Amino acid sequence: YKLYPLHLLPRYVNLPLANIFQMAHNKLVNIDGKTLIIGGINLFDFGFLNRDAMLKVEGPTAFYMAKRMNQDWNLEGEKTELVPLEPFYPQPSSKSVWTRIIETSKEESSVKQAVINMINSAKKSVYIALLEFSDLDVIDALIEAKKRGVDIRVLMDRKASDTNDKYSAGINFLVPSELPNIIPTVALYKENIIVHYYDPPYQEQELHAKFCLVDNDRYIIGSTNFTVQAFNSWRETSIEVIGGDTPKQIKDFFLEDWNYHSSPCEKPTLGTYFKAYITEFFDKNYYGWW
Repeated sequence: YKLYPLHLLPRYVNLPLANIFQMAHNKLVNIDGKTLIIGGINLFDFGFLNRDAMLKVEGPTAFYMAKRMNQDWNLEGEKTELVPLEPFYPQPSSKSVWTRIIETSKEESSVKQAVINMINSAKKSVYIALLEFSDLDVIDALIEAKKRGVDIRVLMDRKASDTNDKYSAGINFLVPSELPNIIPTVALYKENIIVHYYDPPYQEQELHAKFCLVDNDRYIIGSTNFTVQAFNSWRETSIEVIGGDTPKQIKDFFLEDWNYHSSPCEKPTLGTYFKAYITEFFDKNYYGWW
């Protein structure tokens, strides 16, 4: 094994204390360059308790990702020539299924634009499930889609103080709850866009999935939360999928939680707006641990 060198992570921001939580956040398993398992699950015991999803991919996309993983493995401080980001690959089992790797790396940041493009293409529905969400540009794309008559549903982890305890080193009483998800909660509520918080059936379980499903026929899934850090300065990998049977599986996954394990957000209060303001400050300065 190797520890990922911090100076090879995507981007440092020249601000005091910026990127102090920077990390390699990928969740990938690649077998023989033929099978890729990609998604949001952390491979430790508590990670398997969370509500999460992984995707099994075979064929050229797995081979491409094996090359990228090998490249990361061999980085020794020198900038190397990136494996070119390929167009969509057809899956060997069906010509109607196409996949494409998108990522945040030192040389590129393609996840955010792919998410925005997918939302902009929506004609019927956008279903989003996320652990953490704060990016204002994605929020704006959702608002514009709503104005076109698209059914927008956003499901997020509540980030209550008991789960924030894992990130606050035992001083969770100093860490406000609902960060960073308070930003879309406030912004989308004003536009009458439905936002639900996940109600875990098990104590300390998180909604840890990270996906965006559009029109029930295409989606993005992976390690990437929809936050400033994940889109710009952490090492992240996601995959864009068009067609096939898995969009229906993602829809069923989402609707089960939406209908049976979630509740609508409450009307924002003055305190809620203050939390959103503080969270935006953290985002703009790259101070957040999200």
